[in-house]
Amino acid sequence: MNTTPSPQTNTTPHPSRPAQQRGKPDIVILIDSNGKFIDENKLFPTHTVAKIWCPNTQHAMDLLSEQQLGSPSHIIIHTGSNDLRSQQERVSESLRE
Repeated sequence: MNTTPSPQTNTTPHPSRPAQQRGKPDIVILIDSNGKFIDENKLFPTHTVAKIWCPNTQHAMDLLSEQQLGSPSHIIIHTGSNDLRSQQERVSESLRE
């Protein structure tokens, strides 16, 4: 007996978000060249996501320090892996502000 669900199985769709919340991202992903392969719609299908080009940790720090990102529920830093260790204290301080 095959208990594998049929590919035609329907799932309940997530409710749509109110229009006033669609413009501002819930999640911000700061990316360098490796981030171009991230499919934000697959990772967060029910959220508004902004991918922001951020080639190094210093640029990420500038964005975090100047509060240009608004107030998303999550900020994912996927940039500057080569220099993150030397900047880790500044990154954590900016995220707390």
